[in-house]
Amino acid sequence: EIEAYFSALGSYNALMAQYHLDPATDGAPAQDADGDGASNLLEFALGSDPTVPNVADVHRSIMSIDGERYPAIAFARRKALDGTLVAPKLFSDGRFSAPLPTAEVSVTDNADGTETVIVRSSSPLSDQAEQFFRIDVTKPEPLP
Repeated sequence: EIEAYFSALGSYNALMAQYHLDPATDGAPAQDADGDGASNLLEFALGSDPTVPNVADVHRSIMSIDGERYPAIAFARRKALDGTLVAPKLFSDGRFSAPLPTAEVSVTDNADGTETVIVRSSSPLSDQAEQFFRIDVTKPEPLP
């Protein structure tokens, strides 16, 4: 589940224009111009093309630290987000109602306007066997 809130979309609007999408209709942040299940705002934030059905890659893995195993994810994030917030979150249930702490492991520049972010759980699988990641993408509301 992705939560998306949006406004004041300077470079977002420029990106939509680049792909010949109208930010007020088919290029609106909550729309899914290519029908791949990812909103235009999510594709903007994760650096993917909103006109090509290719849901952004989020890679799952397990990290071993001092004999403990921790779930982790890696994903690309656009560097010029224009105020958009990209927040990986972790929960102990699939309803996303019981949050767990995370730790950012690394951020690596991809030299293409995006960076790869790796985030892991702070709770080992031995303490919490089921863990669910979600990436929230939010845009601050404009001032009145």
